[in-house]
Amino acid sequence: MSLVGTLAKMALGAAIAKGVSSMSKGAARQRPASNPGSGSIFGSDHSPEGGLGDLLENLTGGSARTPQSSGQGSGGGLSDILGGLVNPGTGAQSGRGSAGPGGDLMEMLGGMLGGARAGGGTAGGGLGGLLESLSGGGAPERGPASPAPGSLGDVLNDAFQHGGAPQSTPTKEQEDQAAVLLRAIVQAAKCDGRIDEREKDALMQHLGDISPDEAEVVNDAFRRPVSVDGLVRDVPRGMEAQVYAMSLVGLDLDSQAEAKYLHELGQALGIDARTANAIHQRMGEPALYG
Repeated sequence: MSLVGTLAKMALGAAIAKGVSSMSKGAARQRPASNPGSGSIFGSDHSPEGGLGDLLENLTGGSARTPQSSGQGSGGGLSDILGGLVNPGTGAQSGRGSAGPGGDLMEMLGGMLGGARAGGGTAGGGLGGLLESLSGGGAPERGPASPAPGSLGDVLNDAFQHGGAPQSTPTKEQEDQAAVLLRAIVQAAKCDGRIDEREKDALMQHLGDISPDEAEVVNDAFRRPVSVDGLVRDVPRGMEAQVYAMSLVGLDLDSQAEAKYLHELGQALGIDARTANAIHQRMGEPALYG
């Protein structure tokens, strides 16, 4: 495994949690802004539908799967579930008539994986293509495009297509970048509610076969307090828009606390309202600014 692969699993897990939560509510983001919202997508006291751990247990028939019990070798955990979602027909979740989230969830994941998505969102180059277009302060309005071969976005898309295990080996720089983006997702998920130990442990278990070093990076992200300034201080120059985009992956944007967090993060990263709204549009998310 690698941190880029762990990032892919975390991002897809967040998309699954958001998608299933939206479908369980009947429609996405119908809640008034004054409502406290559903809490963290990974689970908190404000999450009546349960967090990612509960959702993944439901998708696997109510039993937690460990790398040892999955029988899938190097993947395990979430990557086994993603195998059925990314490759329809290989798992129980394919098709619109299935008991699981199935077809509608595939549409929500389509943009992240590089396919068509109803209502807009990332497409063509997938999330990796979007991240690559944002590297070095690139403009999100450029539209979807495939990432350059060997780039971080390319390796991330490779990980998406292979259940969280990229076929190419990430560079040291790409692993360091993935660590920052993992931290951005987790901090955003924590910004409007706490993540309890049960949900964190369920998430770690479902990440599957990750190395002790990779697990420590994720655990460190969970341990850190929510601090916009603390995160921004550690963002390498040129990754500001990428960090903002991955933070958007980590929340539902259905509460004032989340909107406030994104505003403060954007301000600290030097991202203006126009650029922020353009990133939201590319990701199929509601605009932050009128």
